Amino acid sequence: MLHVCPACGHYAPELLFDKEKSEVICPDCGHRTAFPRLPLFLITGSSCAGKSTLTRELFLHNNRVAAIESDILWDEKWRKAGDNFRAYRAMWLRVCQNISHAGKPVVLCGCCDPGQFADQPEAGFFSGLHFLAVVCRDEVLEHRMDRRGLTDPETRQGNLSFNRWFWENHNKTNPPITLLDTSELSPSEAAAQAGRWIDTILEKEMPYGTAIS
Repeated sequence: MLHVCPACGHYAPELLFDKEKSEVICPDCGHRTAFPRLPLFLITGSSCAGKSTLTRELFLHNNRVAAIESDILWDEKWRKAGDNFRAYRAMWLRVCQNISHAGKPVVLCGCCDPGQFADQPEAGFFSGLHFLAVVCRDEVLEHRMDRRGLTDPETRQGNLSFNRWFWENHNKTNPPITLLDTSELSPSEAAAQAGRWIDTILEKEMPYGTAIS
């Protein structure tokens, strides 16, 4: 909704931000609109590592955040676009901002690379982007793929490679990624650890709540 200026009515695909005042500035007329600038939490990881199960637990049991699954809007057209999913990530940042405008931070679950979000203009909607990668040991991932019935060798190898990528690169990305090893955790235990990670960031970035002056 912030892309349509309430003063001049013009639609602006890219906006200007005054981050200190949590205001968006219309590039056409200069009108300023205050909005709640909340943190955005992104849970990533390879297929079968446990991220969707963890997010489901957050959805059911953590009322401080709105937990959603990015795959609900997936379409092969995003892959065919050939832009490293740029338009897809921008769309989701806008969706998350509209949800957080109601005063509740969003947890977005889906396979991603932090750079696909961090360099988007829409990242300015948030006080920070925070990434948690759900990972596990190779043999655990193999077992989970067996249990799900994933037998295609190329798919299995892709999942293993993506899982290892997080182990090897989590502290090299911008922003860096926090790892959550679910090898020995139940879904509720994993969700509890993720919840503590979220709460720590919320206490730092939202110490006085979400009210706008």
